[in-house]
Amino acid sequence: MRNYFIIPTRKPGGLLAAALLILTIVCPGGARAASEDLAKGVDAVNQRNYTAAVVFLKRAVDVEPLSLNARLHLANAYLLQASADPENRSAWRQSAREIYQGIAEQHPGHPLATWNLAVLALQAGNRDEAEQRCRELMAGQPGARNGYYTFAVIQFMRLHEARTAARRESGMAMSDPSPISNPAVRATFRDQHESVLEESLRALRTALSIDPRDENALLYSNLLLRVKADMAETKRESDELARQADDAIQQARQLQSRRLRGGSQAPVQAQLDPQEPPPGLLAPPPPPPPPPPPAGI
Repeated sequence: MRNYFIIPTRKPGGLLAAALLILTIVCPGGARAASEDLAKGVDAVNQRNYTAAVVFLKRAVDVEPLSLNARLHLANAYLLQASADPENRSAWRQSAREIYQGIAEQHPGHPLATWNLAVLALQAGNRDEAEQRCRELMAGQPGARNGYYTFAVIQFMRLHEARTAARRESGMAMSDPSPISNPAVRATFRDQHESVLEESLRALRTALSIDPRDENALLYSNLLLRVKADMAETKRESDELARQADDAIQQARQLQSRRLRGGSQAPVQAQLDPQEPPPGLLAPPPPPPPPPPPAGI
């Protein structure tokens, strides 16, 4: 329950003002109830009872609508419910999205809300919004590795489509060695896409500087270097880029081998804490394995 008081105040200079000072007094019992519902909702998530979690967390947000933790946990419960209720998946995701959008508007650059909006946009096929959110993360959160990595993934999707079209126009199969054989098509492809390709490679280098064990960033580096090889002016330059791509694959395999030997393939999901925000959505998955090399290579 809230009580509102309008208190006249005196401005500097001795003039009475009609300025309004609104004091909001929150009933302690309501705050306690919101805290209890938040704890019950997070416990329900930990028990994988997402229906109950939504009920408790929605009640907590109704009582404390500005509580960031309660809103983030409610959005997380909506997303988990979306996985458990495929028939209503779109509605649950939209509910989560609306919460993240509200947080991003009130707290521009909020890392978790911005990141989850990027992932949801990418899952919905909205690459433009996903890219925008990743750029916000890269600008406001220099240590946000997933923002750099996902930005490069989005650009690779576009570059792969453009590369496929350029090869088709040149009469080449995807398995044919680089570079693109038709000089005019190759020059157009390079002029239109070289800038974003270089930006994507820089983003992956930044992701790897934050986490040198990022296997997926190495795998996408391999793919982007092969796109760059298709733009090369000479066969020698193209072969050098292909060699760099092979090195990236080899490094990723070595990291994967060490990870598997260390027994860290499937980490146990940590229990959520009502005093802490929930984890963000997973980054895009690794790319598929590369096709076999052309015969005779």
